[in-house]
Amino acid sequence: GQGHFVMLKRFLNVIAVIIRFVLFRLLLLAQICRRTPEQMFLQPAVQSSWTFVTRNRRVVIGILVVLALLLYLWPSLPGFSRKSTYDKSNQLVTCVEEKLEAFQDQVGQFDASIQHIPASEQEAAYIPFVGNGYIGVTYKGEHGLTLKYGRALSVFLPYYPMVLSQMEGHDSRAATISEYKNGVIYTIDCFQKTTLCMTSGSQIYAHRSRPSILVQDIRIYNPSDNAMTLDLLQVGTSDWKDSSTQTFKTSSKLEQDVDCLLTTGTYPVPKSDSLVFVVAIATVKVPDTVEVKSGGTVKYHVVTSVQYSTPISHGEVEEKKKELEESAKNDLSSTLKIDVVMLRNEHTKVWNQLWESGFSISYSLAPGAINGNRINATMYYVMSNLRSLIHEVNVSPVKKLELQKLLFFPDRCYSGHHTLQAPGLWIDTPTQEDTLEVVNRWIITLEKQGCISMLQAGADGALQAMILSFGAFQFTHHHLEFKTDPKDLHRDYLFRRINYGNNTHVNVTVEVGEDNRAMLYAALDKNDKEYYACDAGCLDPPVKLSKQQTYFPVKLTQPMTAVLYITADHEHMQELKVAINVKEVNYAPAHEHHVIAVHKHGHSYGGLPAIFWVSIIVLIIIFHLFLFKLIFNEYCQGQARFTSGRYNL
Repeated sequence: GQGHFVMLKRFLNVIAVIIRFVLFRLLLLAQICRRTPEQMFLQPAVQSSWTFVTRNRRVVIGILVVLALLLYLWPSLPGFSRKSTYDKSNQLVTCVEEKLEAFQDQVGQFDASIQHIPASEQEAAYIPFVGNGYIGVTYKGEHGLTLKYGRALSVFLPYYPMVLSQMEGHDSRAATISEYKNGVIYTIDCFQKTTLCMTSGSQIYAHRSRPSILVQDIRIYNPSDNAMTLDLLQVGTSDWKDSSTQTFKTSSKLEQDVDCLLTTGTYPVPKSDSLVFVVAIATVKVPDTVEVKSGGTVKYHVVTSVQYSTPISHGEVEEKKKELEESAKNDLSSTLKIDVVMLRNEHTKVWNQLWESGFSISYSLAPGAINGNRINATMYYVMSNLRSLIHEVNVSPVKKLELQKLLFFPDRCYSGHHTLQAPGLWIDTPTQEDTLEVVNRWIITLEKQGCISMLQAGADGALQAMILSFGAFQFTHHHLEFKTDPKDLHRDYLFRRINYGNNTHVNVTVEVGEDNRAMLYAALDKNDKEYYACDAGCLDPPVKLSKQQTYFPVKLTQPMTAVLYITADHEHMQELKVAINVKEVNYAPAHEHHVIAVHKHGHSYGGLPAIFWVSIIVLIIIFHLFLFKLIFNEYCQGQARFTSGRYNL
C-alpha cells in the first residue's frame, strides 16, 4: 500500500547513507595507508576492527537484518498504531479518544465516520446529519431544522432543536460519530474542571417509522469528587420572525408531568411571494443548568415533534396553524409514552433493513479513487433525504403493498453509464449546502436514467437504484443485464441482494485474479423460482443459478454488449443468443499491470514484499564489506610489506 511506498523511500535513503559511509571509510583507509610508519599507529586498530567483523560475519549480518526489519515494521509496532497516536497526557483528549475506541471497528468498515471538534486534519469532512425524508438536522450545523421541498430536505428553517452542553470558563473537546447502519449520531463533549473530565453524550436520530419525531437522548456523567454544574443550551428559534413560542405540559410513560415548548409560525416557500409553509414544533423543555453530584449521572429524553403543511396561501394560515398545533402536541405526547429503548429499536430496525442490500468495493490507493467511506456516506445522505413509507407506522397496509410493487417491477432502471466514474456525484460534503447538492444530483440522475418508479418507493427504492447504477445494471421486461465495460472491472466488487421481483435477491461478485483478469460470480441470496444466467453474447447454454456462486468469464464482444444476463425465463435466455447479434466474442484481456498497481500501491511501480528489500540491503552491505576487505588486503597490507622491507635493508 501507500505505507510500503513510503518505506521503499526510507530503504533507498538508508542505502544511500550506507554507501556514503562506506565510501568515506574507504577514502579514510586510503589516507591511513599512505601515511609514514610514524603515522601508522591507527593501523592496528583498523586491523583489529576488521578482524572482528570478518570473524563474526554472521553476527554482524544478523544485526543488520534485524535493524532493517525494525525499520520496516516501525509504524506497526505496539505503541505506534492509529489508536495510540493521541497525547495521553492530555486528559481532555484521552476522555474523547477512549470513548471513540468503541466505534473504531465500524469506522474501519466504513459503516461510521468520526468528526473531531476542532476538526482533525486527517478526517474526511462528512457532516453529522440525521434525516428521514420529512425532517432533518445537522448537529451544530450552521442551519437549523430542514424540511422537505422538491426532491430533498432543502428548506432550512431557523429553528435549532438540538440541546448543546456548555461549561463556561473551562477547556473542552468534542467529537461526533455518524453511524450509518443505524441512522444515529453520537455526540461526545468533555469538560475539564479538575483532574477528571465531566462528559456529556447524546444519541440523536430522526425516527424512520415516525417521520415527525426527532429524538435526542442525553447522558451527563460527573466522575469527580465534587458536584459540577453544566449549562444546557436549547436555542429553538433564531431570527424566525413569523413565529411564536408558548409552554405547555404533557405526561410521560411514567405518568410524570413534562414541561414542553410549542413553537408555531410561517416560513416563505423558496422562489414564491404568495405561498408559505405553516410549521408547528412541540418539544420537551430542559433546564438552563444542571448540577450533577459526585459520581452521578443525569439523563434527558428530549423528543421533538414537527408538523408542517404543504405550500399554502396566506389566507389559509390561521386554520392550518390550529390543526398543526394539535397534531404536534398529540404526536409528542404519544411518543413520550413509548419506552426509550423500544423507540430507538423501532428506528434502528428500519435502517438495518434498508442496509440489507448494499455494495462493497476493494480499497484503492489511486489518486482520487472512490472508496467505501465516501460511497456509504453518500448513500446514507441520499436515503436520509427520502421517506421510507413502506416502514412508517401511519401508512396503511394497502399503500405499503403498492409501494412494494414498485420495487418488484423496476421498469428500465438503470439505463445510464456506471456512476462510480462520475466525479460530479462524489464531491466533498463539508457543508449542508454541499450535501444537499450531492443528494439532488443523485436523485436527478436516477430519475433521468429510468429509476423514477423506484424512487417513488422512497429510501428503499433509492438504495436499490444506486446499487444498480454502480455497476450499470439495467432491468428490461425480461432480464437483468450487467453493462459495465470490461476495461472498468479492475477492482473487486460485490453487489449484494439486488432486488429482482417478488422474494428474489441476486448477488453479483467481481474479482480480479492474480493474472489481472476479472472474474464474475452470480448467486441467489433468496428466490421463489428458478433463475438462469449467461455471459456476454449468451453463446453458451444458460446456467442455472443457486445459492452457491457460479463462475462466468468476462468476455468482450463486438459490438459491445453486457457482460452478464440474468432471467427467470429460460426460453427468453435461449433467444437472447439470436437477439444480441454479436460478430465477435473473446475473453476480455487482462488489465495492464500499472492499472492494478495504482489501486493496490498508490503508484504504477507495483509492490514487492518486505523480504525483497531487506535482501537487497543485506547484499549491498555484504558487497561493500568484501570490497572493503579486498582494498585493505591489496592496498594497506601491500604498502605495509613494502615499507617494512625497505627499512630492513
